[in-house]
Order: sequence, then C-alpha cells, then structure tokens
Amino acid sequence: MLAKRLAEPELPDVPIEVVDTQQVAMAHGWAVIQAARAALKGQPVEAVAEVARRVAAQAFVGFTNDTLEYLQRGGRIGKAASMVGGVLKIKPVIGIRDGMPSSLGVARTRQRAYQRIVSLALDQVPEGSTISCFPDARCRA
Repeated sequence: MLAKRLAEPELPDVPIEVVDTQQVAMAHGWAVIQAARAALKGQPVEAVAEVARRVAAQAFVGFTNDTLEYLQRGGRIGKAASMVGGVLKIKPVIGIRDGMPSSLGVARTRQRAYQRIVSLALDQVPEGSTISCFPDARCRA
C-alpha cells in the first residue's frame, strides 16, 4: 500500500498497519480512537488494527441532501429522477456501504429524512445496549 510505503522510511522502528475503514466522518474517527486506546494499553499492532476494523464494521453513517442535484451530477441518479425528485421535494436518505454512498430510502421532508436516519441508526444498536439522545429525540433504550 502506498501509505505504508511512504510511512516506513520515515518511521523505520515503528510497526505500521494500514486499515481502510471504508467509513467517513466520525465513523472513521471512532475506529481511530478505539485503535489508539488499544495501542495505549500495549496491544500488538495486529490487535490494534483489528480493533479499528471491528469498530468501523459496526459503524453507521446516515445523511441527507436538500437537493438531488449533486447525486445527478455525480451519476448516482438520472436526470429525470433528479427533476421528479426536485418537483416532489424528495430528500434522499444516504448511508455508506462498502466505502461508497448508498441509497437507504427517501423522505418527503428534511425532518422525516432525519427521523429515518435516527431510526436506521437505532436499528444498529445491539439488544441490551443503553444509549442517550438529545432531549427532543424519541429514542428507545
């Protein structure tokens, strides 16, 4: 991997393992934080990398756009779908799967798109886990 080849000459005495989390934003950040915690506990580099992979695999990223224009420009949807979606004011619900943006559905309002994202995120919480929410959010424990 290019990143490893570039880093090794700069840090010849440091074991380097490159992990592609296939995530974005804080989903990537949590994988890094948990890996750093494992490293600080003295775990071997292979175990640290495995922590990053496991955390990234469990992560959920969901987001929405106010417009379908950029999805159409990027070739994710056709021009007709973009136009119809614009007229109907459809908000896409998008997630990251295998490192790529992926449609998780649509909503008619931004608020409903956000509610769908929260619902999808809550579906990822393992049974018996506890979570906290913003005061105005409707969450299940």
